[in-house]
Amino acid sequence: MWNLRTKLGLVGILIWGLWTLAGCMLLQPQPVIDFQADPVSGSAPRLIDFTPIVEGDVATYAWDFGDGATSSEVAPSHIYRKQGTYTVSLTVQFTDGTSREASKEDLITIGSPLLSGPGGVAVYWLDRSSNTIYAGSPDGSVSLTLVTGASGAQYIAADDEWIYWTTKNMVKRARLSDGTGQETLYTNWTSTIAGLAVDSGAQKLYWACHPPSISTNGGIWKANLDGSNQRLWGSISGWCANSHVPWILAVDSVRQRLYWVEHFFDVDTSGPILPVSLETESSIPSEWTPKCSVHWTSVTGFDDHVIRENLPASEGLAMDVGLPDVGSRYVYWTDPRSDEIVRCTPGGSEYRTILSDLDDPVALAMNAAYGKLYWSDSEGIHRANLDGTDPALVFPGAQADALVLLY
Repeated sequence: MWNLRTKLGLVGILIWGLWTLAGCMLLQPQPVIDFQADPVSGSAPRLIDFTPIVEGDVATYAWDFGDGATSSEVAPSHIYRKQGTYTVSLTVQFTDGTSREASKEDLITIGSPLLSGPGGVAVYWLDRSSNTIYAGSPDGSVSLTLVTGASGAQYIAADDEWIYWTTKNMVKRARLSDGTGQETLYTNWTSTIAGLAVDSGAQKLYWACHPPSISTNGGIWKANLDGSNQRLWGSISGWCANSHVPWILAVDSVRQRLYWVEHFFDVDTSGPILPVSLETESSIPSEWTPKCSVHWTSVTGFDDHVIRENLPASEGLAMDVGLPDVGSRYVYWTDPRSDEIVRCTPGGSEYRTILSDLDDPVALAMNAAYGKLYWSDSEGIHRANLDGTDPALVFPGAQADALVLLY
């Protein structure tokens, strides 16, 4: 029969054993869990890449980006669309049933949509006659020369660091701050390059490329903003030789859509289709009428959705993007034959004229966050509210063959 001393000894041994076991468990190395984000700041919309740093056999990943969005991907990319500071967390479930979490408070800082570039400059335009790209303040009080010697420049686009432009055979860029650092991103000596668009959220660049022969289809090309990873992204049978091709591009990074104006000629299709260009009107038969249609595709995979058809040929296309969490509510384009600017919903309904009795409107741009629409004609660069009210001439005498605003 055990005495009290024996019982107390056994209890002590049991307690010592449990303490030792717990200590061993605490001393067991815990699996490493961490993650990185790149970049960690920028203006909205901003694409952030996340990379996990995890040791051990992982069953599932659960990301919380701090703005209400989540992901179960291993290394996701996420677009922040609102200004703010965000805490990001990663919860990892291991195959042994355990889980661990890593959280980084105030990791991501997103600024407001970029309303202006360096020094308050927000409006950029191309004068093809002088091969010059200019910059100006939204109210027209300041203007300066940004890029000279942009020989053969046709269309422009911009992000918060670079101004981009196309020539007949090239895509080029220079620093937005001072026009320096010019470099060529793409060259194609056998085709004509036209429209250009930047998707700042996804950090992608798009341009239209027209082949010299009616036997070869044209298409829309896609690349990273530095020109890397270039590829023919989308093509449609019948896009050929400048006679039926995408001409002007614009991106809605919120809805993740690419829009384009497609030029063609209203001709008797029983006759020959000739490789002609809208830039060389002298080569166009008098009975041919230049027309256009407006289309869109998802940027996640090329497809073709027609918004409006059989429109007068246009040189301006824009969308009222830029408001937080709001994609394009309307698509706008110029109608130089009727001296109008018209708009409709992305689905093609609610089509109406918002500005009329203009003087040969050409280029078009807008900033929805700023609430203004800009266009160019023979008088210069004008500005109005998004519904066409309160028009004003802000840059008298400016020749703007292409126009862009940052947002």
